[in-house]
Amino acid sequence: MDFDSSLKYAVIGASKDTSKYGFKILKHLFDLGINVVPVNPSADFILDLPVVKSVDSLGSDRVLVFLVPPSVSFKIVKHAINLGFKKFWFQPGSFDDSLLVFCSEKGVDFSAGVCLLHLG
Repeated sequence: MDFDSSLKYAVIGASKDTSKYGFKILKHLFDLGINVVPVNPSADFILDLPVVKSVDSLGSDRVLVFLVPPSVSFKIVKHAINLGFKKFWFQPGSFDDSLLVFCSEKGVDFSAGVCLLHLG
């Protein structure tokens, strides 16, 4: 899957900590003017954006961007596919081979290992 700035994104693992990639990726997308939503179960606002607690609160038309460990990504992806999500972006460190095989078998679009900070 190629980066498309016209799509809507959600950052799984968004963070208030400016030193973490969960903040840097969210800010980069926000600064590009992309429709982006932070997802974090323990925050209310990041970059003055309202935070959603889980993918259950999102429309399935969003690209889910993962900045969490592979086991967490796998759990969320399984649930998200059941909700109708079809596009996933796995940041470096957020996936393993079994997750990529699963996504391929499910026929969803994904990118793995390409950092969004280098795009746009």
